[in-house]
Amino acid sequence: APLPAETADTASLRATLARALQIPPASVASDESLVRAIQGQGLLLVLDNAEHVLEALAPLVAALHRQLPLVKWLVTSREPLQIAGEQVLRLEPLGVPAPETDDDPDQVAHSGAMRLFVQRVAARMPGFAPGPGQRRAVAQVCRALDGLPLALELAAARVPVLGMHGLASHLAGDEAAGGRLQLLTHAPRTAAPHQRTLRAALDWSHELLKPGEQRVFRRLAVFRGGFTLASAQSVCADAELDAWGVLDALEALIEKSMIAAPRHDDGALRFMLLESLREYAGERLAAAGESAATRRRHLQTQLAHWLQADAVALVEPVLAWTAHHTSELDNLRAALRWAQGSLAAEDDPTVAAELLALVGYTAMFWQRAGLLAEGWQWCQAVRGRADSHPDPLLRAGIDLALATLCRYTPHLPAAESLQLTLRAAAVFAQAGDIPREYFATYLAWALALEIGEEIDRSPYVARMLALVPPGWNLIPRRFVRSAWAQDERLQGRQQAFLQATREDFEEFRRLGAHGESWSAGLGLMLAEHDQGRPDRAIAAGHTLVEDIRRAGRLRTYAQLLSMHATMLAESGDIGATRSALHEALPMMSSMSACEILLLALAWLAAHEGRDADAARVLGWFDSPRRGTGVYGPRTFTRRTATALASRLEERLGADGLAALRTQSETLGDAAAVRIGLETDGNQTGS
Repeated sequence: APLPAETADTASLRATLARALQIPPASVASDESLVRAIQGQGLLLVLDNAEHVLEALAPLVAALHRQLPLVKWLVTSREPLQIAGEQVLRLEPLGVPAPETDDDPDQVAHSGAMRLFVQRVAARMPGFAPGPGQRRAVAQVCRALDGLPLALELAAARVPVLGMHGLASHLAGDEAAGGRLQLLTHAPRTAAPHQRTLRAALDWSHELLKPGEQRVFRRLAVFRGGFTLASAQSVCADAELDAWGVLDALEALIEKSMIAAPRHDDGALRFMLLESLREYAGERLAAAGESAATRRRHLQTQLAHWLQADAVALVEPVLAWTAHHTSELDNLRAALRWAQGSLAAEDDPTVAAELLALVGYTAMFWQRAGLLAEGWQWCQAVRGRADSHPDPLLRAGIDLALATLCRYTPHLPAAESLQLTLRAAAVFAQAGDIPREYFATYLAWALALEIGEEIDRSPYVARMLALVPPGWNLIPRRFVRSAWAQDERLQGRQQAFLQATREDFEEFRRLGAHGESWSAGLGLMLAEHDQGRPDRAIAAGHTLVEDIRRAGRLRTYAQLLSMHATMLAESGDIGATRSALHEALPMMSSMSACEILLLALAWLAAHEGRDADAARVLGWFDSPRRGTGVYGPRTFTRRTATALASRLEERLGADGLAALRTQSETLGDAAAVRIGLETDGNQTGS
C-alpha cells in the first residue's frame, strides 16, 4: 500500500519482495536474479493491497509464476491481475441478519456482520452485549452498512458517544441528509492512511478508475434498488460516452469491486451499488455538476419502463407482471421524488409532463402491489397540475389512475370516480388507445355497480365486447367476462354465473395465472353461496386463502379474505372467524372492500350470544354517516345483513333493534371493532 502508483515499476516491486524475503535488494536487480534467489523454496507470497500497482505487478507475477512452480501467490486487490493461471475468489461483504430475524438471538448470532460489530464495540466498551432492544438497532446498522467490514469497524467507534439507537438513526437518514461519510471517520491511528475513514478508502478506489469509469460510477448514484444494463446505458451514456462505452465501464467497475456482482432477477441481470458507495458516488455526481441532467435521464428511463409495463399489464398474468416490475419500485420512487422536487424549484413544462405520464402509467402497479395509499398520494400530488394541463391524454391518465386506486380505498365517492373514468374512456376512445379504453370501461361498469344495481350497465359490457381484439386470450378478456357474469347473477341467472366462474377458475389454474384464478375463485365462492351451498363456498375460500397466504399476497386480495371471514362468521364457526378477523381487520381502514368485515363482527357477536353488540355493529355498518356502499338485494352483503337483522329482531324485538341501531349511527370503525371482538367489557352485553 505505501508504494505510490505513479512510481511503482518492476524494479521497486522486486525491491519490495526482496525486503520481505530478507534478500539484499542489490542481489535482485533483474527478474532472473530474483528467481535464482528463491528457486526451489516452497513459499506462500502474500501481496496485500495491490490494486494501485497492477500495471507493473501483473507482468512481474506472471513471469515469476512460470519459473517458480513451488511458489504460491495470494494477491488481494479490488480487481484481478488477469494473468494466466489466476484463480479469482471474490470476497462478499459479511452476512447481515434478515429483518425478520432481528428478535431471534440464535439467528442473529449467525450473522458475520453482527459478530464483528459487537466485538469491535466491546473492545471500546467492555462487557457490551446488546439486549433485545439494542439487537434490532445493531441489525439495522449492519444492514445500512451492507456488511462492509471497514464501515462496521468505523461505526463501532461511534457507539460510546451516539449509543446504538443514535447510530442506527444517523445511518437511517435518506440521501438528502447524507452524513455516513462524515460519520465513519474514527479508525485506529495505526491504520493505513486510506483505511482511516470510509471516505479515504473510497477516494483511494475512485482515483484508480479511468475517467470514463469515474463518469459512469458517479452517474449510477441516481439508481435506487439496482439497475439493468439497458437502464444504466440509458442514464449514463451521453455525446462523449456511447452505450458500448458504458458496457465497458460497467465491466471494469465490477472487476474493480465498485459494483456488487450482478444477480439474476426474473431472468435478467441486475446490478447494485452498495449504499455507502452510492452515497459517495452521489457526492461525486454533484461535484461534477451532473446531478440534474443525470436524474432527468433517470426520470425518462423510468417513464419508458412503466409505459411499456402498462402496455402489457392487461395481457400478462397479474402476479408475474407485478413480480417482474417490483424490482423497479425504488427507482420509481426516486424518479417521482426528484421530478416533484425539481418542479418545486423550477417549473419545467417537460418535466411536468413526464411526471404526469409516470403517475398515470403506474396506477396499475400501485394497485397490484398492494400500495394503494402510496399511489393515491402521488395522484393527489399531481392532480391539480393535471387538471390544468393542455394534453388531454395526460389528464385522462391521471383521471383513470385516481379511479383505479379509489375503487379499493375510501378516498373518493364512487360517483366521482365514475365520472373520472367515463371522462378518461372518452379521451382514450378518441385517441384509439384500445387497452386503456377497455380497462376504463370495465372500471366504469364496476363503479356503476357499486353505486347501485338499478343502473343500466349493459352499454359498458357491449362496449367492452366491441373493443376485444380477436387475438386476446382469457387473461385480458376476463374483465368483460366478469362483468357479464356478475350481471347475469344479479338478474337472477345464478346458474350462468356459476358456470362462467367455474370455467374461468379452471382455465386460469391451467394457465398458471394464479392471481386471476383467485379473483375467479372469489366469484366461485359467491356462486356456491347463491346456490345455497355455504359449506362449499367456505371450503373453496379456505383453499384460496391458504394459496394467497403462501404467496404473501393477502393485502392485495383482502376482498377475498374479508368475504371468507364473513361467510365463516355467518356459518357460526367462532374460532375460525376470530382467526380470519385477526388477519383481515388491519386492512379495513385502508381498503373499502373490507367494510364487509363489520358484518363478520356483528355475526360473531350474535353467535356468541351478544345480541346487543351485534345490533350496534350492524347499525354502524348501515349508518348513513359511515358512507356505506350501496348493496342491492341480490348481493351477498345485503343478503347476510338482512338475515342478521331478522335474527336480531326475533331476539331483541323490532323496537329494541331499531333503538340500538339508531344509537350506533355515529359509532365509528374502531369502536365497532372493539365491540365486535368484545375487547372492551364496558361496551358489551345483550
